[in-house]
Amino acid sequence: MKKLLFVSPDYGYFPLSAAYVFPTLRRAQIAYEFHDMHVREDLEERLLSDKFWGVATTGLVLDFNKVSEVLNLAKSIAPELTTILGGRISYSPKHLLEQLLADYVVVGEAEGTMPELVNAIQSGADDFSQIKSIMYRDENNHLVSTPKRKIPSLDNFTPHWGDIDMEHYISTDMPRNLWANSYPIVTGMGCVGKCSFCLPGIRGVRVRPVESVLQEMQEAYEKYDFSFFAFRSEVFYSRYDDVKAFCEGYKATGIGLPWVCSMRVDFDTKLLPMMAEANARYVFIGLESFDDDALKGMGKNTSEEQIDNFISSAQECGIDIIAGLMSGNMGDSPEALIKTIDYVNRKGVIAPSISPLCIYPGTQVYDKAIKEGLIKDEKAYCNSIFNENWETTYFGPLYPNVTDYPMKDWWEAYHKCRFDLETHVAIPLQSKGYDLKNGTTNCHNCGAPIQVVRGSVKAHVCKHCVTMNMVNIYLCFLKEEEIFPKIRQAMLTGKRVAVMGGVNYMKALLFVATELGVAPDNMRIVGKGTELNASIPKIDLIDVTPDDMLFLGGLHQPQKVKKYLVERGIPADNILNITLQKGKQWLKHAVEEEGAIFDFTCKEDIEFFGETIADHLATKYGKKTQWSILPAGEFGLAIYKGFMNKKMSVAAIGDSYKTASSLNLDIPVVHPAAISTTNAEKALICTPVPKVQEILRDVLLDHGNMKPEDIILLQTIYSNLWDSLLLS
Repeated sequence: MKKLLFVSPDYGYFPLSAAYVFPTLRRAQIAYEFHDMHVREDLEERLLSDKFWGVATTGLVLDFNKVSEVLNLAKSIAPELTTILGGRISYSPKHLLEQLLADYVVVGEAEGTMPELVNAIQSGADDFSQIKSIMYRDENNHLVSTPKRKIPSLDNFTPHWGDIDMEHYISTDMPRNLWANSYPIVTGMGCVGKCSFCLPGIRGVRVRPVESVLQEMQEAYEKYDFSFFAFRSEVFYSRYDDVKAFCEGYKATGIGLPWVCSMRVDFDTKLLPMMAEANARYVFIGLESFDDDALKGMGKNTSEEQIDNFISSAQECGIDIIAGLMSGNMGDSPEALIKTIDYVNRKGVIAPSISPLCIYPGTQVYDKAIKEGLIKDEKAYCNSIFNENWETTYFGPLYPNVTDYPMKDWWEAYHKCRFDLETHVAIPLQSKGYDLKNGTTNCHNCGAPIQVVRGSVKAHVCKHCVTMNMVNIYLCFLKEEEIFPKIRQAMLTGKRVAVMGGVNYMKALLFVATELGVAPDNMRIVGKGTELNASIPKIDLIDVTPDDMLFLGGLHQPQKVKKYLVERGIPADNILNITLQKGKQWLKHAVEEEGAIFDFTCKEDIEFFGETIADHLATKYGKKTQWSILPAGEFGLAIYKGFMNKKMSVAAIGDSYKTASSLNLDIPVVHPAAISTTNAEKALICTPVPKVQEILRDVLLDHGNMKPEDIILLQTIYSNLWDSLLLS
């Protein structure tokens, strides 16, 4: 008998949805198998096995591309497969779902709906109109919605982890898994809030019986090896009696492991001491803003007074607060954002980042943006957020500004505040050292190794002492005994400090400068393309003076940059290259693993890099070959100039959203789909983002009449250039 294949896309975090859907399938005796794309890569092979009658998958709105990949693959391999979609994405407007190859959509929670739908499909039913809470396609391929199902209680709401590789998820650090080495647990569903930016599963809260939660915790403690419990519900128990019963019950179990949860700041603070006694370690709050006008505008229904009262009460009990911050919402202002960052820094709140408002389809703020014409092209906007395109999504060309302030003001306030926040957070919580071989840093509290992923400032919890660490690998490098004394001596000369290089290296250098007491007005950032602190003036490389101390970090052509500066009269002793050999090896390792270049900010360095690429390609393909450079952002334009400096022929620059006039340069700029062998013999795709490289290659192959051998991805030639680049 054929089965249903439940596929979890590669989210990079616990497949919680799957764990809570499986019991509904098991109780209904529905035969299924589970495929986790984060753990195994053979989905195509399994789909070709002819073992399955259907494929089910799930995701959030921003998982659109991952969900689409699963459904498209299933239909391309076996069009007769029935496809079922569920999860938060099911709450989104119909036009999003119409883009997905789902035959049926389970709207809301799967319990009750999923077994009924599967049984109807397997029995060959031709009428699905009586099944509540689904969408399906009619004879015209339009989605039809049925009435909503009554929301069930959570009395029998427990996960089934038997099909999931729990050891992998508990022990492995992943980009989206802040709570590594924890056991995930749910106390309930929904939220009482009505925030304009949020799309919760349901309005209102339903809770699991405390006894059920405690029983699951006891069983997990006996079965798995983890450091703490992480409650993943949108809101932890909010009623006094439930919290009291939980705290007393948990202490009675004798487990004793720490736990973390999420709460609203209008919670009864008299319960916080109980939670502390039951070993609550961290509480996450969606603070968003410390400004009453901003909170009112976004429908948060909280106040500055409530926020301060909750945070102060928690800290008095020894519970640390982790806050989610947001900028750019209705009612928000640049002044409110600055006020918020000043507050959290003053209170010692851990706020890993500030999230620019992402306007999700289905939310109140999305409806407002549509109604007021702020989103003129829904498809283009949704594609930008699905692809997580920073430039076009957050404060970019397609970003719908729902505030009363110009976008320029938001950019300046956002980048200033983000840097100020990271400076205050990174320094006291900074992990120590970096073991390149094992990919570990050390906890600032107990010194135990922490497995980390590449990135700027990343939050990681030590599995030994359950302490928050803010990991900046570049800062680890700069604190090495080999280089730090030289940096300190150079920064304390009294000269103006100028930093140049990759974003993350520059951040680390500025953190060090701040820590050493260098005044902000005595700092400069070299390279105007960076998104660093707007309060620190940015200068071009040509503006560096002989009286400056210039620090180079993470450049790919440091020797050429230094030679250029010395020829301009900058003393060689005033130029300090702080990229250690360990850092160079780490960068190379990261690039080889991820298949892309990253961290560029200085256009002169990119131009020198472009010249090196041009030399490489001229040797391989001939100097007279006509090239197209994609895309035409700052990175692409700098490489274009590097090609021109080497007298290489560039016939066209492709870009998906810029035009020649917007670039203000006399360069042929065409859409990638219009690039072909008629206007370029070869195409170089030079974006630092691997995913975009692949997408642009497919566009050229599908629409540009180019052969695969005519399209060169930067990642395919990059490893050949290391000897003449950073490692030289």
